[in-house]
Amino acid sequence: MGKSKYADKLKRLVQISPSNAVRTKISQTSMELFKSQDVSALEEALAVCVDRDTSMDLRELIARVRWKQACYEDVAEHFLAVADGAAKHAGLLKIGLAALIKLGRFGDVADIYHANQEFFIQSLSAESQAHVYQDAWLSMAALASNRLATDLQRTRRDAPFLQSFLGPAARAEAPKPVVAAAAEHAQRMCAEESRAHEWDGAHPRHIALAGTSYCGSTILSAVLGSLPGCENIGESYWLTRRKQGAHPALANEVDFERENVMYCRSCGPECATLTTSFRLELSRDPTLWYRKIAQQCAAEMLISSDKNHRKLVCNDPLLRMDTVVLFKSPEQHWWSNLRKIQSQAKGFNPLSCLEEFERSWTGEYGVLLDSFTPSGKTIFLCFDAFCEAPARHLKQLCEHLSLPFKEDAVTNVRRAQHFLGGNASVSTAYQQQPNMQVRPLEATGLSNADKAKLASSTATQDIWTRCMTRYRQDFD
Repeated sequence: MGKSKYADKLKRLVQISPSNAVRTKISQTSMELFKSQDVSALEEALAVCVDRDTSMDLRELIARVRWKQACYEDVAEHFLAVADGAAKHAGLLKIGLAALIKLGRFGDVADIYHANQEFFIQSLSAESQAHVYQDAWLSMAALASNRLATDLQRTRRDAPFLQSFLGPAARAEAPKPVVAAAAEHAQRMCAEESRAHEWDGAHPRHIALAGTSYCGSTILSAVLGSLPGCENIGESYWLTRRKQGAHPALANEVDFERENVMYCRSCGPECATLTTSFRLELSRDPTLWYRKIAQQCAAEMLISSDKNHRKLVCNDPLLRMDTVVLFKSPEQHWWSNLRKIQSQAKGFNPLSCLEEFERSWTGEYGVLLDSFTPSGKTIFLCFDAFCEAPARHLKQLCEHLSLPFKEDAVTNVRRAQHFLGGNASVSTAYQQQPNMQVRPLEATGLSNADKAKLASSTATQDIWTRCMTRYRQDFD
């Protein structure tokens, strides 16, 4: 029988109410067309098919042909069109998921799983499940930082699933760092959810300064830490991390005997607030991170300057915080970074070239503009403008965040603040001269070439314009 006769026969059969005999003939005829790779005939039969199960069989055969032709987008769209019903058809489910994985569409995989959890597991063999979990979820772990940045609420929902299936991979003999990190985040998210009833973020409160390095956070956190009821912890990340390499966690008392530990800027190793025992306990159980720090510091309102959104998500996956996004103009920010390079000072490694700086700057502020969704308010503050009129900006900021305003907080910074990290020269200056004035930023010493590159960068100027628009909405 020729291809056209098989096609005509199949088209007639799929319009008949199915019986066992008819289904057998449909199966035999469709397989002949599949062997000949006649997709058009299968699609014509699908268009007039009256039986759902038969239509799923036809869809699977069409998808398998498209897969052989490397038409993965067609397979994925073909599958997603009937994904709810397809989840109960193991063959179509398997090839549809394979196409989604091939295309990196892991969010769609998650959606299908969540809609059909029980059948998802029952319909696929153990080998097929392992393939899905390995390819989809381990690949997703490689994109974990972007996913956490752009889909925080979704990640919160997926946490139990990620914990379940990334856990074994993370415990393997030599796990991929991204897998271990994703599994750790999923475990942390679940732990935070289980104890969410202990802290709603209101008592004590947490005000987070967000942005990139050299955005002016050391000055602003010191000023806010001088307000009544407020305590400034600075870069709280350093409470449980060593300064070397990839910043491994502090594990025991011996770690604190090494030079690469960050100590309280005011008290040094003998700080009676940020004690060794408190830091080790926080390292062992980081759940309710900012609440524990606030309680240790006897703070009604805790001010932190961990800045980077990934660190904020790491410390509090539920983002129970108000946020002040602090930024400088691109020229001022690059100039601050460049001076750090030129000083060759020890500590944080500045970005080594303008291109790298632009990628980092636009990336971080892009996330803070579009995707970072804390439970409280988000205020954008231009540090250049703050330095021009610090008292006025502080008053408005206090009004926005319902903080107690103290006019001399700008001109008389409280010396006894137990905080870590930040700009060492600024911290030292405040310790020596608490009444140090906040002055307008000086003109940069950038080359004309650097200025021209920053001015001509569409991405940089777009982020700068959007940040300034948000700033003007918050500060009149």
